[in-house]
Amino acid sequence: MSETGGPGGRGKRRTHLLIIGAVAIIAGVLSILLLNPSAPESVCAERGAPTSGFMDAEKNCAITMESFEAILEAESRPRWGNIAGSVLILGGVVTGLLGLRRRKLPNPPAA
Repeated sequence: MSETGGPGGRGKRRTHLLIIGAVAIIAGVLSILLLNPSAPESVCAERGAPTSGFMDAEKNCAITMESFEAILEAESRPRWGNIAGSVLILGGVVTGLLGLRRRKLPNPPAA
């Protein structure tokens, strides 16, 4: 019988679906963890220069408007690593569930 048509082929197909699902889930988790760029580092304002009104707690100084705008823009843009990772995880779960699904075998004809 064909690879997916016979009883032996179903096991291979299920195994392949489970492996593809597991790889997609792992790739999704890695995408979420590794593909997100960090926000730019804040720049301290010089004395007497205009500031954003926000302080950098680590450097203990007021930050410039340009630095604040760059940080705000980085925080508000879409995080493509999270989006791609979520899609991969969802696809991996669906693929894995399809691999775990058991099909009812057709009844053999009566003799």
